[in-house]
Amino acid sequence: MLLTGLLPDITTDPAIETATDSVEAGRSGTIVAPVGIRPPLLAAVASRAATPLVVLTATGRDAESLTNALASWIPGVAMLPAWETLPHERLSPQVDTMARRIAVLRRLVHPIKGDDSAGPISVLVVPIRAFLQPIISGLADLEPVRVRKGDILDLTETTNRLAELGYERVDMVEGRGQMSVRGGILDVFPPQEPHPLRVELWGDEVDDIRAFSVSDQRTLGEASDGLWAVPCRELLLTQAVRARAREAADRLPGAAEMLSLAAEGIAAPGIESLAPVLVGGMESLLDLLPAGSPILASDPERIRARAADLVATTEEFLAAAWSAAAGGADTPLEASRASFLDLADLWGSGTRPWWELTDLPPADLASAIDEADSPSTDGPAPVVVSPTLMRVGARDVHPYRGDFCPSRRRPHRPGPRRLAHRRHHRRPRPGPAHPLHPHRRLVPGRARGQRGSAPRPRPRDHYDRAGRRRFRRAPSQGRDPHRR
Repeated sequence: MLLTGLLPDITTDPAIETATDSVEAGRSGTIVAPVGIRPPLLAAVASRAATPLVVLTATGRDAESLTNALASWIPGVAMLPAWETLPHERLSPQVDTMARRIAVLRRLVHPIKGDDSAGPISVLVVPIRAFLQPIISGLADLEPVRVRKGDILDLTETTNRLAELGYERVDMVEGRGQMSVRGGILDVFPPQEPHPLRVELWGDEVDDIRAFSVSDQRTLGEASDGLWAVPCRELLLTQAVRARAREAADRLPGAAEMLSLAAEGIAAPGIESLAPVLVGGMESLLDLLPAGSPILASDPERIRARAADLVATTEEFLAAAWSAAAGGADTPLEASRASFLDLADLWGSGTRPWWELTDLPPADLASAIDEADSPSTDGPAPVVVSPTLMRVGARDVHPYRGDFCPSRRRPHRPGPRRLAHRRHHRRPRPGPAHPLHPHRRLVPGRARGQRGSAPRPRPRDHYDRAGRRRFRRAPSQGRDPHRR
C-alpha cells in the first residue's frame, strides 16, 4: 500500500519544504529529524529530484528497514547489498547477493521505463559497507537475458548466453544460478528471484512462463513480468579473463592454484578477490551515479564509526591470516585495490549535494532549538536557521507500555484452594522453652520426653478447578479414593 497521498500534508512542515528546495537547488547541509519521519522526508525529496536519491546507512539491517519503509511512500526503491566476505578471504559471496548487486547497478545505469524488473530507481539505499566496496568496471553494462510471453526464442542461443552469464546447466534445477533444458522447456533460476521460472515453447514462440517450486517441481503461478536473468557472478570467466589468469599464475604464487582453475574456466572460491588482476579496472559507486544525484547519510556519526571499524577489521584479519600462513596455512590474497575505500576520500567529493540526517543538532541549531521550544508547546516545533540547517517539527512515537497505577492496584486475595492449603499446613505455635536448651522452643506433642500428642489436624477441604468444594475428608480416613 502506497502512502503517497499523505506527502502533501507532510511537506507543509517549513523545515521539510526548505530541505526539499535546497536539495533541488544543489546545496549541501544538515537536517535534524527523528527516525520515524525520515522515510516520508526522503520520499518528498526524491519525488522532486531529477536523478536517483542515494541514502547511506550504517548497517545492512538499517538499510533493509529503511527500504521496506520507503516502499510504502514512493515506488522505485532499491537496495544495494554488500558482500558477506572480506576482500582478502578465500570465500566467494552468496550467488543471490552478487545477482542482486548486478541487477541494481543495471537498473541504475541502464533503466528501462515501463519494466517492473529493469525500471528506473528513485531511491537507492546503500549500507556503508557496499558504498566503500570497489566495483568491477563494466559490471553494469552486462546485458541480462530478457524473455517475455510471445517472444520468438532461439533455445540454443539462449542457453549459450546463460552459460556465459555464469549459469550452471544441470538435469533438474534445485538451486540458484542453475538452468535445465528438457525438450521445449527451459527452467532457469535467476538468483535475485524468489522462485525459479519455467519457459515453455511452442516451436520457437514462448507460450507460457510460470514460476515453480524447487521441492516438487510443480508450477506455482504465472510470471507476468517474464524472465529477467542477470549474471550470477560479478567476475565472469571470459576468454580475456582466462588469458590474464594464465599469465598471472607465475607472478602470484600464493594464488597459483586459484588462477590455474580460472584459466580452465572453473570459478574457485574467493576468485572475486583477484578481480583487480583479472579485469581492466575497478571503480566506485560514485562513478556510476549521475553527476547531480544527491547523497543523504542517515546517522553520519554511526556511519563514520562503522567505516573505521571495517578498515580496522580488514587489517586485523589480514594480519591474522599472515600469522597462520607462517605456520603452514594458505597464503592470504593481497587485494589492495579490492579493499574498502577510505570514506574521507569519498565524502563531499564532486559537485553533487551531500546531506546529513541526524538526531544530534549542531551548535548553531541547538541554540535556536532552545529558544523555539517551550514547555507550553505541544511537541517540537520546526526550526529553520538557514537553507542548509534545519530541524523537522516531529518526534519519535513513545511506545505503549500499558496502564499502571499503584494506588488503584487491587490487593491480592488468595483463592479457596490456597486458603485450605494454609489452614491445613499452618505451623503450630511454639511452646515453652526447653529445660536443657533454653534457646530452643518446645512444640506441643513433638518434644522428646513430653507427654501428649500433636494437635489433631483439621479436616481437609477438596476443591475442583473452578474453586467449588467437592467434599470434606478428615486425615484419619486414609487415602482419597478419587485422588489420582
